[in-house]
Amino acid sequence: MDRKVKEAILATQIEQRFSKEEIIYIYLNQIYLGNRAYGVKAAARNYFHKDLKDLTLAEMTLIAGLPSAPSTYSPIHNREMARQRQVRVLERMLVNRYITKAEYEQAINERVPVYRWGLDKDYNYRYAPFFVEHIRRVIEEKYGTDALYNRGLRIETTANVLANQAADRAVKRGLFEVEKRKGFSGPVATLTSEKIKTYADAIHRELVEFDEPIPFPADPALDAAQKQSTETPLKYGLIYKGVIAEVDAKGNAQVLVGHNVGNITAADRAWTGRTPKVGDIYWVRKKDPDSNEFFLIEQEPKLESALFSYEPQTGDVKAIVGGFSFRRSEFNRATQALRQPGSSFKPLIYSAALDKGYSPKSVIVDGPVSYQVGREIWSPKNYGNKYNGPMTLRSALTNSVNIVAVKIFHDIGIDYVTAYARKFGLTTPIAHYLSSALGASDVNLQELARAYGTFPNGGVRPELHFIRKITDKTGAVLEENPPTTLDVAHVFDGALDEQKKSDDFNTDLKIEGEKSIKNDKLKISKEEMKVLYGSEIPTGHVITARTAMLMVSMMKNVVENGTGYKAKELKRPAAGKTGTTNNESDAWFMAYIPNLVTGVWLGYDSRKPIGPKMTGGVVSAPIWLYYMQEYLKDQPVLDFAFPKLPEGKDLDDFTGGSAPVSAKPAPEGGSEDGSSPGSRGVDFLYKDLNGL
Repeated sequence: MDRKVKEAILATQIEQRFSKEEIIYIYLNQIYLGNRAYGVKAAARNYFHKDLKDLTLAEMTLIAGLPSAPSTYSPIHNREMARQRQVRVLERMLVNRYITKAEYEQAINERVPVYRWGLDKDYNYRYAPFFVEHIRRVIEEKYGTDALYNRGLRIETTANVLANQAADRAVKRGLFEVEKRKGFSGPVATLTSEKIKTYADAIHRELVEFDEPIPFPADPALDAAQKQSTETPLKYGLIYKGVIAEVDAKGNAQVLVGHNVGNITAADRAWTGRTPKVGDIYWVRKKDPDSNEFFLIEQEPKLESALFSYEPQTGDVKAIVGGFSFRRSEFNRATQALRQPGSSFKPLIYSAALDKGYSPKSVIVDGPVSYQVGREIWSPKNYGNKYNGPMTLRSALTNSVNIVAVKIFHDIGIDYVTAYARKFGLTTPIAHYLSSALGASDVNLQELARAYGTFPNGGVRPELHFIRKITDKTGAVLEENPPTTLDVAHVFDGALDEQKKSDDFNTDLKIEGEKSIKNDKLKISKEEMKVLYGSEIPTGHVITARTAMLMVSMMKNVVENGTGYKAKELKRPAAGKTGTTNNESDAWFMAYIPNLVTGVWLGYDSRKPIGPKMTGGVVSAPIWLYYMQEYLKDQPVLDFAFPKLPEGKDLDDFTGGSAPVSAKPAPEGGSEDGSSPGSRGVDFLYKDLNGL
């Protein structure tokens, strides 16, 4: 009785405040009409993939019959009841002279396609699932669940759909290739011959559930013919379950993928080491983008991979892939996972070294070394247990030499490197161990990619943008990040100018740095404070343009002559760094061109080894390459805009832009212990190993 009284009062107030037309307008825009549609405009879109104004009479009367019982009269789940209701509506319109007899007859005889509107996940899965889910989490955290689902938000993102699709294909292709290296594990299952057609039909229904329209009204004969003739929609780059229908004497197989009949040649399935049998079910994918004639056998990867890509000058994030499949796992390994970066952490150490007086031609001895860590002795090793003797800083980074990285890390100081890394935006804990020089402390792919963007950005740490604009249903703007100019021509301006030293600080950078020093409980000397936050670093920068330029130059060598050689196939100027952890359990490739930074990680969620020699350059760099090749295929080639060198000067003669005045390059051959460049203005040797 209470509810009825309240409804009567509310109804009276509504009638006093609104006209009949306004009431029906509100009603028609709010009522639930089934198929995830609230309001007639949503119903037009969900049921018919049309705008409301484009509906035919047959389609309009189908919607008009739904309000009293959307489930009972659903044209998807109960076509007979929906047909009876539609005819009833048309008859009443004819009797009341809203339509003519001819219009009635036309609507009665019209067959219309009705579409099933899937869950949000079904649509997210098709385009940019990990990006969209990341946005959902961000909005919910910032504005609350009620705002996310009930305020009618319109959210414009920085995502590029083509980039996300290219990234998804690249990740899948790379994972397929790694699985092939690891060997074939056999068919998914094997059916008896009489079950083959039934299985293929089931796969077809599964794949067309949201793509194929349901004919309305029902006509058994026409429905059966259409169902039989409909080809199953398949996308290039995705894998599907296919069943072997025939095998010829040469081992070539005919495969059914839903209603598609394709072929697997003996050459294409040779990697499996077995001849298919009739009834075998395999994971397969299209061999050619525009044809369903040939298929390749794959196996669903147990490995995972992630990719994060953005423009460093604008901060606009273009693509996020958080794993092999959003349907298999919604966990976003690009933004949520913490993994050891291995040698992909080294550029931050080398950059920190440049700012303490090293230069690219500083010489450090690559040889066996041991450190006392507490009561134990730690002896780092190079990959392959090989040593190179005296080598330059540039060569050591190019070839990812561990011993040199550890010696530099030990020399310039763990606390100093930690404070330096914080300037690049890393927030994850950095363990107070020398092994952190080799990437033993976990990082997040998104944060590491952001840190790398500081180099091609001329020393400016990128501010990442995922959202362009948010408005609510009234048009009010909740948030806006207008696009900025993509300027790659002037990021290194002034990099080779004479550095003016003073006792002043970059105030904003120092305030931010002091917070991280306090939070991490770091011991930073006055001289180190000047190197980290001095006025030589321009406002808005976290390092100087000179230091950034030197690092880009050294990291270009990694691609041109070192462990990142795979990226040379892009045939564009590129710079980057590989990373591989102990036992090959994490593989990274972090690299960039002047206007795009892309990071790739690959490994098992369980942190078990990927496999022997499965390094970042072998398994992650190809994914980076496949993505960049597809996304950039129609974009102009850009080079890093280094300023012209002064006459008689070599780039490797320069130290970092905030290095002390008295800093000089190391003498040829390096210092006696091979650890430091020797004649710097301050003794930066990290001596206190107690508690490491």
